[in-house]
Amino acid sequence: ATLGALRDDLPARAIKLGMLGSKEVIEVVVDFLKGYTGLVICDPVMVTTSGTKLLDDAATGLLMDSVFCECALITPNLLE
Repeated sequence: ATLGALRDDLPARAIKLGMLGSKEVIEVVVDFLKGYTGLVICDPVMVTTSGTKLLDDAATGLLMDSVFCECALITPNLLE
């Protein structure tokens, strides 16, 4: 519902993505981005400061293959 409002009611010129958390969430974002024409900034949160992975390999691959290519700017931390 929130993404629909962003698209339909309050069209943003730019959006910033942070921790997406799972493959399922990333798939929803990918679907939203197909019709989005503004700038996309991604600050991926994939690894904790202690080095623990927060996304499994399938989710990381989907993020890198399907979201990053839609981004004007990606701001990962060193471990990501």
